[in-house]
Amino acid sequence: MEADAAPDRLREEIVELMRELGAGLQRVGDAFAAHAGLHPTDLAALVQVMHAEARGEPITAGELTVRLGITSGAVTGVVDRLERGGHLRRRRDDRDRRRVYLHYGDEGRRTAVAFFGPLGALGNAVMDEFDDAELRTVHRFLARMGTAMGTYLPAATPPP
Repeated sequence: MEADAAPDRLREEIVELMRELGAGLQRVGDAFAAHAGLHPTDLAALVQVMHAEARGEPITAGELTVRLGITSGAVTGVVDRLERGGHLRRRRDDRDRRRVYLHYGDEGRRTAVAFFGPLGALGNAVMDEFDDAELRTVHRFLARMGTAMGTYLPAATPPP
């Protein structure tokens, strides 16, 4: 019975560690928002813009509305605040001038690098403790868990 309990206990510990990591990431995000003078929704928008840009797929305000689940008027206010603070900038599409993309602003990038740089160094030090095969396993696990959450969330979230 002891051998059968070990895999279950390992799974429980992994779930607990993910909860702790999620809570820690939230605390770091909250600390960054306070440091940068951002409202939580502003931070959520900035993260969406940053991730979209990192994928090479800049986001529009309309797409941001969907991703954040807030009204277009609220997104306009968020984008205006972030633009005034230098955290993001608007840029018209060269092919379709009606389309405006949101990009990470220079001030936002400087603020994020200054704040998150030390955390990145700590994260790199932790990853240095693992070989490539282990990192590939961790990557596969995290990617699959992210997919699972992405599948679950729309089903669990009531429409507005």
